[in-house]
Amino acid sequence: MIEGLGKKVLERYDFGDIMTFLMESFGARRLILRVPVHEESEIFKTIYDSEGKGPVLEEKRDVLSAYYLSYDKPLFIANFKKDIFSHSDIIDDGVKGIEVVPIVFSGRVIGIMYMVFYSHDKVEELKVKIEEILPFLGLIVAYRLKELELSDSALLDKLTNLPSSTYFWQRLDEEFKRAKRYSRKFSLMLIDIDDLKKVNETYGHRTCDMLLRKFAELARSHFRRTDIVARFGGDEFAVILPETGMQNIYQVAEGFRLRVMSGTFEIEFGPRLNITVSVSAICYPTVYLEPDALVEKLLEGIKEAKEEGGNRTVLIKQ
Repeated sequence: MIEGLGKKVLERYDFGDIMTFLMESFGARRLILRVPVHEESEIFKTIYDSEGKGPVLEEKRDVLSAYYLSYDKPLFIANFKKDIFSHSDIIDDGVKGIEVVPIVFSGRVIGIMYMVFYSHDKVEELKVKIEEILPFLGLIVAYRLKELELSDSALLDKLTNLPSSTYFWQRLDEEFKRAKRYSRKFSLMLIDIDDLKKVNETYGHRTCDMLLRKFAELARSHFRRTDIVARFGGDEFAVILPETGMQNIYQVAEGFRLRVMSGTFEIEFGPRLNITVSVSAICYPTVYLEPDALVEKLLEGIKEAKEEGGNRTVLIKQ
């Protein structure tokens, strides 16, 4: 078992391939790997799920995983009568047993792996095979967490602390696939700060950067927690609004434009600035286009708003 796993790593390191290899080697029906967002937290993110249920890395409360964080040895569970199992998304009617594997690295449990079985006639054999790979498994998961940490830093705009354009495109692709597959809707907004270049020329880079930070804070607080607000470019911000249709998006966009126009941005040791924004909005599937084409339409909408003097919302209907 350990030779096969080692060969898999040496041939071509791919975390997903390694997890698939493990699941198939053990004869499990499903494999899930979750890690706490910080030590002893009940908030976990899933870094692997063989069934791909839900967005990877989504953070949510998981009492079951929190319960097993105190364990440092694998155990096989076949009785799901405890309350901690009652609302777990790991259990379904066909599950006959779960191998709970605390992932230990440097003497600390860094995550919980679940192997889900629809039969459990080889429990002792399973125990021996799990014990064999535990040290190697801890190293692989620790390496994966470092990968994700480096990846996360690339997905964050360092000036505003908002998600970057790279993250925006990733989430847009995910939202588009979800909406298309399940016949759902979503909306997009592109927000352009009017005359930002003039602010830069008048007050300098420091004031301009601080204005962008203040603006990002306003945008983050204005929209719903389920909306994704990202920095799209120099003076442009993008918003993905799941489950928001044509009947609502114009009011949402206008509401934000008016809030910006009526507010004041106080720059520390600097001026009090009043700014306006141009906003472009579009709804899928009212406008039935691929992600790239939807964004192109948004850019055209911003151009139209600017040509009309800025400080306005353009709703794209076709």
